[in-house]
Amino acid sequence: MLNLHNIMPFLSKFGWILLVTILLILFAIKSFVFFWILLFIGVIYYINSRYFISKKVKILFKQKTNSYSNSISVLDANRQSMREYIQSGVCKSVAILASIDNKTCKACLDHDAREIPIETPEQIRAAMNCDWTKDCTNEHCRCTIIPITK
Repeated sequence: MLNLHNIMPFLSKFGWILLVTILLILFAIKSFVFFWILLFIGVIYYINSRYFISKKVKILFKQKTNSYSNSISVLDANRQSMREYIQSGVCKSVAILASIDNKTCKACLDHDAREIPIETPEQIRAAMNCDWTKDCTNEHCRCTIIPITK
């Protein structure tokens, strides 16, 4: 039979009760401190993850906004070029030219080398209303138009 006095003979019954009580209190304090440490680490991780996620979202939003504005700028430049080609009177048509590489989308490939005649007023109106980029799924559409002279 296990006798506590054989293990530590200098402790009385009261001493053992006191030792066990102190150990339980230390364990409770340790558990309490451990709980607060885990809570603190969790809060820090949550704050940092929110910070990094919000930073990533801001970067992604900025990239999407920039790519959208670049696409609109390219489309506007192409329309202005088409106006200049029409006003010059030396072009019989314009051709859509896609930059073909691994980033080119299917819509751009379909429109590549497509000729749009601009000789009659009806053709000019159709060409000005033609939006070949509406089917484009590429955020960085690099299609451009080139003049074909008479």
